[in-house]
Amino acid sequence: MIRSEIVASLQEASIHWMNQKDAVTFANLQHLTRELVQEHQDTGLAEYNRFLGIATRRLQVDNEKLRDLLSGCRVLITGGTGCVGSELLGAVAQFTPAQLTSVSRGITTQYPRLKSVRYVHADISHEDEISKIFASERPHIVFHLAAQRDPGAAEADPIHTIQTNLIGTGNVIKACESVGVDRLVYASTGKALRPFSSDVYVSTKRAAEFLVSTMNQRGVTRGAAARFTHIVNNSIVLAKILSAQRSSAIKLHAPSIGFYAQSATEAAHLLLNSASNASRDMMMNHSIRDLDWPVDLLDFTIGALASNRIAAPIYLGGFDPGYEPTLYPGLYDPDTAGSISPLISSIEAHSLSRSGNSAVDAFTCTSNISEGELREIARIRIATCVETARVPLRRLSILLLDRTLRTLTKAQLQRTYELASRSGQAENADHEIITKKIISLLGEFECSSSSTKAS
Repeated sequence: MIRSEIVASLQEASIHWMNQKDAVTFANLQHLTRELVQEHQDTGLAEYNRFLGIATRRLQVDNEKLRDLLSGCRVLITGGTGCVGSELLGAVAQFTPAQLTSVSRGITTQYPRLKSVRYVHADISHEDEISKIFASERPHIVFHLAAQRDPGAAEADPIHTIQTNLIGTGNVIKACESVGVDRLVYASTGKALRPFSSDVYVSTKRAAEFLVSTMNQRGVTRGAAARFTHIVNNSIVLAKILSAQRSSAIKLHAPSIGFYAQSATEAAHLLLNSASNASRDMMMNHSIRDLDWPVDLLDFTIGALASNRIAAPIYLGGFDPGYEPTLYPGLYDPDTAGSISPLISSIEAHSLSRSGNSAVDAFTCTSNISEGELREIARIRIATCVETARVPLRRLSILLLDRTLRTLTKAQLQRTYELASRSGQAENADHEIITKKIISLLGEFECSSSSTKAS
């Protein structure tokens, strides 16, 4: 069978499997998966090995500039025992800081511990704990990486995610300003390029970017951000495949998905670049310009199964909560696609700025959190159940959508609307909210123009 025929049969069998979970369908999934692996092993292994090879990629850094910044400096990293955090600790240690501290909620042993690092166990969602640690350590520079990073887990446990990603970031910002930290670098996500999402992970990370921008404008601590995409070294997707047993099926969202990937080293280097580029004038958000071709999910999975001799079948089960099937079609402009980082939307691209590194793009964030938005955050902070947290989080996300779109000119709004309209793609609920807000703002421009002419 040719690939398209196998995939079509796999899609049909997947529907039966999700409805019935019977042994006959499972055996059919196994048979179809074996056919895919046998017939397309070469392309699968090539894609799998390309994915693994991304782990060796590095990003150029200005060592002299970083030595001037970090040598003899007190540095604190939240989430320092994670994959990127551990990589960043090692990178910072090379510049001989006076003090290097890691603050993490979890006790992980997966990554090596450095003798020059002081490891502190604390939860950033506990304001008093973080305040005491900052008062004791009195860092000059803070890299904030601690977060719930799994979109699926964020939907399963929204309270924990909100407390960590949003409230925790607010606690870190407050602690930074209380002890006069010079600069805070925030580890964000490429998913935050969506101007609106009802997903908990995206909503919390995007709102945190606004919190850092607001902090920067207060003038005590300068802020910067760095957007990551899928980190190869601690890949959620690969971990699920490798943990699959012969008796369990591996769920893939769809057969035609591609995803960008980068290495933990690239992420650490991006954070260092962001730190050296932090400005008191405006908060800048950084991402790698060239992330190579997206990884083909199906080929990658075929290669992973073949390389690791995993007999578990795959099934195509649709998108889990927390994962959006498609981006809003107005977010990638064909006039600029390929020339800027795919982690920066066309809505943000109008404020592109020089980052000091030709391999890194940066755009400026100049929006303050308003009183209304602060009230929503306060409601989120005191939430005690899922629904009381989701409602103000959604309201906050809509307010931030309005704030984002108001940075655009009428022509830029019109261009985004035209791109979305041209796509022919059916709108989901989130996309409909974006479109309605764009139409509303275009209407405001028209009213303003009419009033001007009348006067």
